[in-house]
Amino acid sequence: MANKLSIKVIAEGVETQAQRDYLHFIECDYIQGYLISHPIDAQAFEKKFFTLPLEITMPLHQSLPKHF
Repeated sequence: MANKLSIKVIAEGVETQAQRDYLHFIECDYIQGYLISHPIDAQAFEKKFFTLPLEITMPLHQSLPKHF
């Protein structure tokens, strides 16, 4: 329903590739969860995500980067 209203959808708690695949199938826009990254402190977050090309809030329709 959100897609029909042009509202972006974020799925939280995605832990497996199977969940990611299903969310892609139902056209979910973004994901977050252990599949992307386990919880990390602020310093580790900056090192991991601000020193790489920024691909963190990637659309679900793209493949995961190789470093994940």
